[in-house]
Amino acid sequence: MSEVVEESGRYDQEEEIEAGVVGELSDLPFHKAKHHAETAKQLALLLVWIMAMSVGVHYGLTAYFAALGQANTVESLAQIFNIWLPVISSSVGAAATYYFTKEKS
Repeated sequence: MSEVVEESGRYDQEEEIEAGVVGELSDLPFHKAKHHAETAKQLALLLVWIMAMSVGVHYGLTAYFAALGQANTVESLAQIFNIWLPVISSSVGAAATYYFTKEKS
């Protein structure tokens, strides 16, 4: 069916418009356990990637500056890494432990 528009811009009240079936409105389904599990998985993987990338960047920069003969820079990188590694590894350990020991439902 075609819609008839009067000059005033309003639809003709006698013309029926096919709109389909309108059902009852309801909330979107939200599965709390599934959402919680996905978030824990993504957080654990993100922390593992951060740790892997930080180790790779550290060794890459150490090799680069050692090849240039900048011993002071290598020592500074070692000090930074000695502070950073326990922080990130404990975060990764906590996330992994939580991910593998959470409630199964």
